[in-house]
Amino acid sequence: MLDIAHLSCAEMQAVNTPSPRLRQGALLVRAACALEIDARCCKTCRRLIVPGRGGIIMDAATRGRGFHVAGVIVLVAVVVAWLVLSIFAVTRQGTWADEAIYIIKSWRYVSGAVKPCSAADATLYLPLQFYWLGVWQWIAGHDIVTTRVLSLLVTAANIALLSAFLRRLGCSVWPIALAVIVYALTEDSVFYFNGASPYTYAVCLQLIALHLMLAMDGRASYPLAIGLGVVLTMAYFLRINLVSFIALSLAIAWARAGRDRWRVYVVTAAIFLVSWGILAWLLGTRFIHISLWVPLVTDFLVHAGILPELFPNAARFSSQIQIEQQPTLRALLEYAFGWEMWRDWMLGHHMLPMAAVVLAALVAMVPQIVNRGWMLLFVAAYCGMLVFHHLGAQTYCPICIQAYANYFDYLGALACGPAVHGLLQRFSFTFPVRAVSVVLIAAAIVTAAVQSWSLTGVNGCRRSDMALIRCRRR
Repeated sequence: MLDIAHLSCAEMQAVNTPSPRLRQGALLVRAACALEIDARCCKTCRRLIVPGRGGIIMDAATRGRGFHVAGVIVLVAVVVAWLVLSIFAVTRQGTWADEAIYIIKSWRYVSGAVKPCSAADATLYLPLQFYWLGVWQWIAGHDIVTTRVLSLLVTAANIALLSAFLRRLGCSVWPIALAVIVYALTEDSVFYFNGASPYTYAVCLQLIALHLMLAMDGRASYPLAIGLGVVLTMAYFLRINLVSFIALSLAIAWARAGRDRWRVYVVTAAIFLVSWGILAWLLGTRFIHISLWVPLVTDFLVHAGILPELFPNAARFSSQIQIEQQPTLRALLEYAFGWEMWRDWMLGHHMLPMAAVVLAALVAMVPQIVNRGWMLLFVAAYCGMLVFHHLGAQTYCPICIQAYANYFDYLGALACGPAVHGLLQRFSFTFPVRAVSVVLIAAAIVTAAVQSWSLTGVNGCRRSDMALIRCRRR
């Protein structure tokens, strides 16, 4: 067979060359690279080429095919495990106060029993999530299990969106399998993503927005700009804390849209302002107040005297529900990021996504690693959203980061996927790096299982309503 160990990528791409031997070598290398077999990097264009002579190429291709097939089997097993756990969660797990409120309020909105943001509607939430759930209840039935089924279906779509995004970044099947574990197999993800809550819908909108921004690639057509504007507007009216993701999206669009960035900004602003104006006209002053209360941002503007006090009774309400207000900024930070808070409400529930972020940050330091920019972006976005959500909830629910982290845990999955794939590419799919990827997946499964057991199996506690808080305090 042809000796191609020392050919450059330019020579091997000459598929139309008159030489049958060179054409055969080029086709072999293309097939081998597609199978992700052992490879080295060409000094000319930094693309991967296959080392070896003669039959060694065919042996490597066989090994690469086996590794790929094993990865597909692992990914299928992970998805099946998620499906089994999700079906159990949808049909068997206990409900909690917020879920009951979401289900009842959604039906009251859609049935016309209550007008959103009216005097008869005590709420601090924007109405989109309730109409989303209410329409599903009108179709499938007004029941806890049937309402949860919608969350299961959207989570399945989220797994497909996350996998497709990583595939568009060039990730192979093993990194995608690890990302799915980080996103879907933790105890909190199984619990919240299969409940009648807004978390899985928020993740869906964020992943769709990321796909749209990835498609820009230096240009942003009007369909892309309109699509992104619609998705970001829906995210805002679904949950106002997603303003943090909207800010991230606008920053990404600045880099991805190139000269069309102002088209994206103008179209997005127009869609949002028209939608907000229509809703404000229909729903009245209370909607305006609710839609302007952004965690951290509104509080700062009120204290600075720029905005009026929209919620004058908020502090008194916090004291009535025994939330201790910290006297100084230093005291607030020491309490919010103290070891007890990290242990019980952040690491205790989200160790796996946080470990994935740390892994991505470390891998990004490796020289000549692919997708370094995306890794650092997801790491920075995860850390920023963690701080934003945690500090923004201190006035009304200091420990709610345990739930709110589900809005952005998927960023840990998006960060670790390119990290593992980058290692596989950087070190030429050698056996040690392949072994590391397998060990990481096994460690992630064990971590998720142990953490799930620790949260649900201690003292026979069941996680319904506020049982989690009582269990952790024991």
